[in-house]
Amino acid sequence: MFQIPSDFLQICFSWVIGIMPFPIKSEDEANYIRVTRLKQDIVTNEAEFKGAEFENKATGWTHYPAISIDEDIISADEDLKSVGKINIFSDDSKMEQGVGSAFCAFDSQQSIIKTWQARLQDKNSIFQAELVGIREGINYATTTAIETKIWSDSQSSLKAIANQKTTTPKARQIQESFLQSSNIRLGWIKVNVGHLGDEKADELAKGAIISTEVPLLQIPFPRSSTERELKEIALAKWQKQ
Repeated sequence: MFQIPSDFLQICFSWVIGIMPFPIKSEDEANYIRVTRLKQDIVTNEAEFKGAEFENKATGWTHYPAISIDEDIISADEDLKSVGKINIFSDDSKMEQGVGSAFCAFDSQQSIIKTWQARLQDKNSIFQAELVGIREGINYATTTAIETKIWSDSQSSLKAIANQKTTTPKARQIQESFLQSSNIRLGWIKVNVGHLGDEKADELAKGAIISTEVPLLQIPFPRSSTERELKEIALAKWQKQ
């Protein structure tokens, strides 16, 4: 009597119900752990992943709960009346050509007094680019000792910075900066509403992507990029079966 191989039956069943076969799925998950947690280098389907290139996941509290950033320092709600003597607008952009980050600073007369731009690597995320822009804005503000408000249109970035248990390394670095600075606040501004500062920062971030003169930052890639690439490889293997 002819017997159908069990692995063939599993593949057919997986296609019918739309679930990736266990061997492929387990290999995908094992590769993710090897790269992001164990920091091992792997090669799969001719794609190379270097563990050292991916950011570590922060754990625990940034500080003891008693040491925290005041609630009025960081706000994810729009309050355009609460401005600083200097107002800094940060933004990010991601296109096929790459990822950009930027900020522009305005004085009380609405004149631009400082701009900053940088390009990130293709695997970096816009979330990382926004945090980098905010961090650079803080670095500039600390040199002025003037009351400064930094504006971002990324609520996810602001919430990560306000969260003492955030797992994002860049957000924790920004928290450290706030604890050491008394002249800086951080607020949210709506995107695409015609605000001069936000539009200028967006223009600078887009320009950074195609510029050959701005610095290229070497920032560890987010774990999500590894997960996405490995998932695509696993799906390609499944489709070939």
